[in-house]
Amino acid sequence: MRIVSAVVASIALAVLPALPAAAEDASGTAGESITSYDVRLAVRPDGSLQVEETIAYDFGTHARHGIEREIVTEQRYDGSHNRRYPVSDVTVSSADAPDQVEVSSGGKQTSLRIGDPDRTVTGTHTYRIAYTVAAATTRFDDHDELYWNAVGPDWPVPVEAITVQVSGAQVTRATCFAGPPGGTAGCRDARAEGSSASYRGSELAPGNVLTVVAAFPPGTVATAAPILSDRLTLRRFLVGTPAYAVPLALLVAGGPLFLLLRGRRRKRAQEEPALAYRTQYQPQPPAGMRPLLANMLLSGTFRTVDPVAVLLDLSARGYLSITPLSKRDWRLVAARPPDGSLRPEEQEVLRAAFAKGPDTTLAAAGRAVARLRSRLRGIARTAVVEQGWYRTRPGERSGLVALG
Repeated sequence: MRIVSAVVASIALAVLPALPAAAEDASGTAGESITSYDVRLAVRPDGSLQVEETIAYDFGTHARHGIEREIVTEQRYDGSHNRRYPVSDVTVSSADAPDQVEVSSGGKQTSLRIGDPDRTVTGTHTYRIAYTVAAATTRFDDHDELYWNAVGPDWPVPVEAITVQVSGAQVTRATCFAGPPGGTAGCRDARAEGSSASYRGSELAPGNVLTVVAAFPPGTVATAAPILSDRLTLRRFLVGTPAYAVPLALLVAGGPLFLLLRGRRRKRAQEEPALAYRTQYQPQPPAGMRPLLANMLLSGTFRTVDPVAVLLDLSARGYLSITPLSKRDWRLVAARPPDGSLRPEEQEVLRAAFAKGPDTTLAAAGRAVARLRSRLRGIARTAVVEQGWYRTRPGERSGLVALG
């Protein structure tokens, strides 16, 4: 069994190069970038924030309808609350591209879809986006503070050059962070200059963020209290909705208990024959054992290498020859046609492997045999029940177990 497993694994590796390669860029934005990103943040006395973003977006040679800006409007605040940042007064303009905007709010984001569904653009175009964010500042004992993701984290393209300016109040301290969300790496430059602060960022990779922090004297912002909403925690759900929570709690507690007791009963029922079987020495595989069933018997699962094991067994019995072509592929030549002595899965594998002729390669045969996966899995599940190794077809109870 160890030798066969090693050979099957090595041949399975040979099939891998024949599989289709993953797309180089799953987002479909290869060659696109934001060449410059300028953000102006004006802090108002009521704690709101006036945001103005000027984005120079290079579409490259891709024909696009426009861009989409995702603004985070809700974040975790503490164990019981989320903090909300309501967005309003959205305006968009562009001197060289369609600037229609569709605003939608859902989940924890506000989405701005900018462009014309009937027109496309290529190359570099500049968009100006303005909006107001309520309750954006926070009050501490010794200062008021703005902590804001000026760029990102939802851009799927790199951002090459970034400038940010905060104004509207005396700035006593300025700092910034750049990189993956939650990171603590500093940005290129952060300066407090009287009633404003300026920040500069180096290139950001897709999905990264530039966060700016500005501190103001205490009491500068008259209303620096956050807008909070209750988080749906397990405790709040159980206390607040007993009509749903009590049956759910009983189901959650009773389901695993039922499965545990059922498993113990099954173990006791099978313990005696299992012990008797383990005391017997067998120099040959059990009656009815064949390559397709080995993994199904041992683990209850069907694996990609199982059909390759069938090919190896058929080669040993003279139905085909296997000779090496390179380190990663083999030549398969049919030696004799399928006959009545073959089992159903053996006939299926032979027909698929040599569907295009009696001389093929393992890479080509592997692709053809892979299309039989569901069919061969069904044959294996039925066979282990017919042999008496399983009481029910393995793998088909997983849905019921997950539901429990």
